[in-house]
Amino acid sequence: MDLLLDMNSGDLVFHNGPLTKEYTTQPFVQTVAQRLFILLRTIETEWFLDLAHGIPYFDWLGRKVPKQRIDTTLQQEILATLGVKEITYFNSTLVNRQYSAQFRVRVTTGEETETITIIPLI
Repeated sequence: MDLLLDMNSGDLVFHNGPLTKEYTTQPFVQTVAQRLFILLRTIETEWFLDLAHGIPYFDWLGRKVPKQRIDTTLQQEILATLGVKEITYFNSTLVNRQYSAQFRVRVTTGEETETITIIPLI
């Protein structure tokens, strides 16, 4: 169980009153989706407790990085995330230096996440 994040804004969901189940992640599939959401929005070296945690977005800024390299890095990080069994769908675009990716994963319990969309600052 984790505190619930708004998957659109990335903000913590606050509620006036006691912390109840509706304000925490419940199904394992939701927990894994939130882990991926946080990981893919974290820049490598950003978290002082684990400088290797995150995606090396700064390595890609200002450079002509092939889309395939970005795709491969993201897919490797997704598959290395605790609870992820496989990527069931992955689609990405690179238009006018703006990258975006949409994906779904199957978690170890057999459930599949909803489509997760990321638009990093690269």
